[in-house]
Amino acid sequence: MMSWKMNQRELAWDRLEEVASRNDVSAALLQEARRPERSLPAGLNVHPPADEIERWRISVPRHYRTADGSLRETRRRFASAVVGRDGLPVVPREPTELHQAAEGTFAASHPGQFAVADVALDGGRSVTVVSLYGIWDRMLDSGDMYAEATLHRAISDLTMVFQERATTTCWWPGT
Repeated sequence: MMSWKMNQRELAWDRLEEVASRNDVSAALLQEARRPERSLPAGLNVHPPADEIERWRISVPRHYRTADGSLRETRRRFASAVVGRDGLPVVPREPTELHQAAEGTFAASHPGQFAVADVALDGGRSVTVVSLYGIWDRMLDSGDMYAEATLHRAISDLTMVFQERATTTCWWPGT
């Protein structure tokens, strides 16, 4: 298992197979991953799927304020992802956007901020993995970066997964 903050670099996808092979990694938890623009090596099972463009975006908050005070659509064209190698089964757990979720369902306040999947292990068991990214934002007055409180909300969203009795959960926050 490895965790990797890809730092929004498309070239990181080219290195993923090399790094994973060299370190005998079966599953990778990715943060700040841009959607792969070209075909990935055979044997990679990527969640969310590369062809689902809007899922490769942290869309909340939906706008940011520019230096001149106007609002623009967020630039967060990256997301968290889980990748299985060599045909390793990765079964995604799909949260519903919070504003559409029914009571008691698995929901995400900030779609794209985390990816959750069950990864098959030997002997018919599985492990639930969570790749979580703490959103950073910029102060309007100074331009300094700070970690938003959305990370606390994401952990609350994941409570349902963490409290399940039948799974072993591993998570790596990326900041």
